[in-house]
Amino acid sequence: MTSHRSSTAWPISVALACLSLWAPRARAQCPPPELTLTQAAIDRGFTLTTFACGFPSGGLFGEGPLGIAFKPDGEVLVTGYLGGAIYLLPNDADGQIGPYNEIASYGIDGDAFALAQVQVNHQWKYYLTQSQSANQIIEINPTNGSNARTIAALSNALGIAPYPPQGDLIGLRGHLFVTDNAGGNIWDVNPQADPPTATPFLSVGVYAGGLAFSPDGSTIYVSIYGAGTQVVRSYDMETPATPVWESPAIPANPLGISIGLGALDGYIYVNCINGEVLELRPGTPQVNLIASGGIQGVWAAVDPNIYTGDGFPTLLLTQQDRIMRLNHPSGGFFGPPTSSTLNVAVSVDDRPVGRPVSLAIYGNPMTLGTAVRIAFSVPQSGHAVLRIYDVAGAVVATLLDKEMGTGTQLVSWDGLTARGDHARAGMYFLRLSANHSEAMGTLVVLR
Repeated sequence: MTSHRSSTAWPISVALACLSLWAPRARAQCPPPELTLTQAAIDRGFTLTTFACGFPSGGLFGEGPLGIAFKPDGEVLVTGYLGGAIYLLPNDADGQIGPYNEIASYGIDGDAFALAQVQVNHQWKYYLTQSQSANQIIEINPTNGSNARTIAALSNALGIAPYPPQGDLIGLRGHLFVTDNAGGNIWDVNPQADPPTATPFLSVGVYAGGLAFSPDGSTIYVSIYGAGTQVVRSYDMETPATPVWESPAIPANPLGISIGLGALDGYIYVNCINGEVLELRPGTPQVNLIASGGIQGVWAAVDPNIYTGDGFPTLLLTQQDRIMRLNHPSGGFFGPPTSSTLNVAVSVDDRPVGRPVSLAIYGNPMTLGTAVRIAFSVPQSGHAVLRIYDVAGAVVATLLDKEMGTGTQLVSWDGLTARGDHARAGMYFLRLSANHSEAMGTLVVLR
């Protein structure tokens, strides 16, 4: 029988098959997140994106990613509850999908919990709480996640945050504050001492989780849960015996905490175990629901390396299998962080700490074309230097560099850099140095 099939059919079919093999495949995407913003938060300009998904989860409550820290080369360290793992993410761009490079495993669920980082003599040091079997705080090698040295033995060590965030009110330069969920204690840990020390600072009586400081270091915020108590409290760092403020009761365990700054100044943000993200206003009973529907919200960390169009840090929130990014309205940002530290916000050196200096910024945030006023106090006469830095740590302007008498002084900045150019919109840091003491502040410049 003679076939009537076209002589071109076979080459065409082969060509189509080859094209199908070379056709670009659809890029894998994260499953839609359960955590969603409320309409009220959307109306205020908040947005929520997925930073990274596909983390293993497990344990009694299905915990997944926990601590977050940032390396100078842009890589991101993330701890995982399951197996006490430490993962290395290549960057902090959104939309990353696991599996991730596991650089270390401590073998026990919960033995890689929260992370903190402190800049010591211009080098970053990374600290890890181990809350289950090891029950200690260690310094880790950021390259391979290994134990570089043991800092202190603490039962059920949990939350960790560096002090001072931007000031040094009580002279605890380079210290770490650590919570435990064994006795509800907060510990003052000095990893720079030889040998390192851990001193009881405060007991809240029930479980203590996340913690954060006000930018000037005068106030500590602590998430508290257990025995029917689920609140956030604030304490004065100089007289911490009794709380200054306590939030209304929170429906589920509050854990990670971050501070609102700029247009969000006066608020704190809390990641809760029931998958809600709350906005609290210390000193008031105000509670705003920012997002809900998530699963296993545990920790929070400010990302200093990613900026929205207005140039402000965002807030990373851990969930059961992923990390979400909360973006802020224009003119608002987050920090100091719970488990990481903004660039140049904490710097430790070997100089003795003298009587504290202080500064206050008026007209913050400032708009380009206007001027901001900075009031500062020098308790002892001597040489004083006041500089403005960008988020990369580069000097933008020097406002003061001379001998000063005691008392409160006032200077202004018109937004011009040392080269005479207008500063770009974004976040800047002020650092006042005098008498071997430093004070720092954050300034936001708007378009």
